[in-house]
Amino acid sequence: MPVPVPYSITSEGSISVVRFSIPTLADPNMLHDLKLSLTTLVQSEGFRGLLLNMEGVKFIVSAFLNVMLAVDREMRAQFKPIRVCCPGPSVMETLMLTRLHTKFPIHADQASALAAFAEQNRAS
Repeated sequence: MPVPVPYSITSEGSISVVRFSIPTLADPNMLHDLKLSLTTLVQSEGFRGLLLNMEGVKFIVSAFLNVMLAVDREMRAQFKPIRVCCPGPSVMETLMLTRLHTKFPIHADQASALAAFAEQNRAS
């Protein structure tokens, strides 16, 4: 039986969207691979922002939050934002308990998050 791919990265213009196909973001190997993929992506030309689409994710561990923060450090150095969309109740609760909801803008859906990126790009 094939192992499901835990995440995919697609482009919406200059914004990269990460979608997760597993409900729990806890596997250390997957998180390490995700961090490497995103760190490489941040360095690519034409990349202007990152959207983490959390639709379907039920549980995240602190190691995932550490990945978010590490990638954010790389991105802030280049003035590139991270946004989060579609967090379920458990993910939202974790983001609020850790106060990361104040660091990363959170949107109800992908369309509104992409619109916020577009608005930010027009303003800068």
